[in-house]
Order: sequence, then C-alpha cells, then structure tokens
Amino acid sequence: MKNNYKLDLRYGANESDIAGQGRELARYLADNVSSAKDSRLKMAVLTPAAGNEEIATQIKPLNDNHIPIVIIDLPIDPADLAKAHTYYDVFIGSENRVGGQLAADEMAKHLPRGGTILVLNGVAGVKIAMERRDGFVNRLNELGKKNSANYKIMERTANYMRDEAQNIVSSLLASGTLLDGVFATNDQMALGCSDGLREAHNDRIVVVIGFDAIKEAVDAVKEGRLAATIVQDPFGMGQKAAMAVDQILQNKRTDKKILLAPKVITGD
Repeated sequence: MKNNYKLDLRYGANESDIAGQGRELARYLADNVSSAKDSRLKMAVLTPAAGNEEIATQIKPLNDNHIPIVIIDLPIDPADLAKAHTYYDVFIGSENRVGGQLAADEMAKHLPRGGTILVLNGVAGVKIAMERRDGFVNRLNELGKKNSANYKIMERTANYMRDEAQNIVSSLLASGTLLDGVFATNDQMALGCSDGLREAHNDRIVVVIGFDAIKEAVDAVKEGRLAATIVQDPFGMGQKAAMAVDQILQNKRTDKKILLAPKVITGD
C-alpha cells in the first residue's frame, strides 16, 4: 500500500464482550466523528463479539456518518441488519462449514468403526457455530453410511465457555456415559472437555477436536491432550481486510464477501 493510515485499536474485555465493544465504539465515535463532512474516522474494521441485533444496532452511527465498514470473522445476521436498518461493506471470514467437515474427516480417521460422539455447541443462534456444527454432523453421518460405521451423536451447549464444557463432560462421565469422541465448535470448549476427562481420571481414549487453533489448543495437540484443532487463517483475513480498506478508500471495487479455507492441525 502506498497510502499511510493511522490505526487505532479498541476492544472489549474478551472475545464475547459485546457490551464492552459497543461502549468502546460509541466512545470512539463521540471523540472522532463530529459530522459526516468533518470526520477523522475514514474506515471501521470490526471483529464482532456477536453477530446479532446488538452489534447491528451498534454500527448504525457508522452508517449514518457514511463510514465504510469491514467485518472480520463473525458475520452479522442479515435479519438483524435489516431490522436495525444497517449494513456493512465487506465481510472476510472462514468457510466454517468446511472446517466442520474437516473435523468430521479427522474424527472418522480415529474412529473408523464409529462410536459415541459429543458435539459441544456454542451460543445458540450464532451462525458460525451452527455452520461448524452442521458441517461436522452432516459429514460424519455421510461417512458413517458410506463406511458402515455407527456414529451416535449427542449434543450439548456450552456457550463457548471452558468451565461449562468441563462441567458437561464431568456430568456425563459421572452418569456412566462412555464417550469415544468430542467435537467442540471452539477451542475453549475443547480444552474444557480435556480438563473434565483429566479430572475424572478417565482412562478411556477420547478423541477431542477443537476449532480456532488458539495457542493453548495447539500446545494441547502437541502434548496429545487434543487430537486436532481446525485452524482458520487470521493473518490471511487481516491481509484481505487491509487490501479491502485500501480499495474502498481509493474508490475501487472490492468483493462483498471473501472466505478463506481452514486447515487441520494434528500431532503429525
């Protein structure tokens, strides 16, 4: 890029702090946007803490001041955008359904004859979690039919939280449920599952697969506590976002939706 841009970073307390994200955005707009004609803010790049009506409402002032918006990772539900009368210019994310399919392929490699599989879902209604879940469940069912393998899938919701996932796994084990595999739609839940298995002194081999490839999960894969994690391409998404920003500010055409393919990280 030939242009020099000043970057300001703001964020909530954690990845799911949608209220904190909204406060930071409102505070920044109050300090830097006096009118649509006189604004120091030329572009907003957001990684939403949620993809619902709350974030759709939060970006309304950006739309009102004609400030272009690039969304990374988590799309905002179109129905919520319509309800809030808001929009964004570009979305850059991962093919989450494909990531779920890759997780199912990896699970089937470890359990070719089938088994009892726990799917740990995130926050109900979040699109990317549903895509990861659907990709995994549908592919595993297909593989089961194709290879005459009997996969029994059970599902629980742990809201992306490590402690909730640990409690769920601990309760299932205490009730006598025998698990052969777990697919968690994010790494925090996968790590919580690993915690629950270790706490219960479970000697049974349980194939645990996460999603996101955060550092602790990658380390857990190396140590054998997790069988795999699905890695997105955050660096690539950041690069694509920077390119989109440059194109928009130069009034050049850019794709409305850009998706990057995920990959599997295993101990190999």
